[in-house]
Amino acid sequence: MGMRRAWMARAAAGAVALVCAGVPAAQAVQGAVPSGAVAAATVKLSIGVDRACSGALLNESWVVTAASCFATAPGAVVAPGAPPHVTTATVGRPDLTGTAGHVVRVDRLVPHPDRDVVLARLASPVTDVAGVVVAATAPVPGEKLTVTGFGRTATQWVPDTAHAATFTVAAVGAGTLDIQADAPGATICKGDAGGPALRTTAPGAVELVAIHHTAYQGGCLGQTTTQQGATETRLDDLRQWIAWNATLTQERPVGAVESLTVDSGRVTITGWAWDPDTSAPTDVHVYIDGAGVPMRADLDRPDIAAAHGTAPARGYVHTRDLAPGEHYACVYAINVGPGENTVLGCHTFSVGTRTPVGAVESLTVDAGRVTITGWAWDPDTSAPTDVHVYIDGAGVPMRADLDRPDIAAAHGTAPARGYVHTRDLAPGEHYACVYAINVGPGENTVLGCHTFSA
Repeated sequence: MGMRRAWMARAAAGAVALVCAGVPAAQAVQGAVPSGAVAAATVKLSIGVDRACSGALLNESWVVTAASCFATAPGAVVAPGAPPHVTTATVGRPDLTGTAGHVVRVDRLVPHPDRDVVLARLASPVTDVAGVVVAATAPVPGEKLTVTGFGRTATQWVPDTAHAATFTVAAVGAGTLDIQADAPGATICKGDAGGPALRTTAPGAVELVAIHHTAYQGGCLGQTTTQQGATETRLDDLRQWIAWNATLTQERPVGAVESLTVDSGRVTITGWAWDPDTSAPTDVHVYIDGAGVPMRADLDRPDIAAAHGTAPARGYVHTRDLAPGEHYACVYAINVGPGENTVLGCHTFSVGTRTPVGAVESLTVDAGRVTITGWAWDPDTSAPTDVHVYIDGAGVPMRADLDRPDIAAAHGTAPARGYVHTRDLAPGEHYACVYAINVGPGENTVLGCHTFSA
């Protein structure tokens, strides 16, 4: 790791930094212009009026690059959210004088908490350029990698093309790796910061191992050193973090109220919530009769993690003691970034009276058909409970008479408590409410109301 120590010793003088205001950052000097999968993976980032970096296209909506590219001062923390300067990404255009590919605005940054890595979201998805897969295995000394970028060369401050060159892994550390150029004149320069280091996996196929962090810049225009080594930021060990944050394009949280039960004057509300704009647990606010309590959806839910490709800390449980009578509860997932908070569900229920209980457990839309499932039970009768499903004001009566042994076990009732309702809908926004129809004293119960798109 001698090369890395040399970088640390010289960093104060700015001799090998890849990012600086007013000058585009790094590139492979005298390397070939990339093509195929290598070219598709290589992105040019223009930041403000006088700064540039390189990056790697992960998928139609996300680019990964160096967080330091967006720092407002050396060493400054990069905040999540909108970039501090107007930023565009040139995707699928290795020759900047051509018209291939796209130039897309970057509207959101998701920085890694402790590594020089940031995810940059494209304001408009790019669907005709293939992203690169993040490597699942660590690099090893002696391995050959293709490095690319749009940085300066030996003769150009701002080249018109990307360049690529072959480097060999010299050493692998915790979060970094050192690489050395295979040929004279190949190096990594200003403007290349954040650009990809790629492993060839098959003819014409590559995967992303790392991004450019620091380099000696030997041979770069304006540099006098001859050393051609560089330090890369590893991504293989950030693969899960990248998957959690860069495969999602929704802006509003999603989730559900899965159950609302009352026992001896205490209500218990359970469910899950997840905001695609952050890997952190989502804040949830539970309002009962207008009195709100904030909490976090941070309980272990491996089923939600598996279904949505997110972290497992997505569940919540809220309990509250209440006076006898009718009550109304609403649960909200609190949004991060642009967009509105999401109503996970609203329910009317009774404490000390015998009104129906139940839930809307899922609402899914497929090819213009909505399917609503859940359960309902009126303690005043052993018969199945009537359920009315209203969508855009049009109601359909049905019975909650499907077999639900889990509800029977939880409530000590007959198993015929489940319902499934399907309906074909026209494209557009819709609003559904499900009611359990009361038998005897008490009111009908709102099992849940949801806004959705068909």
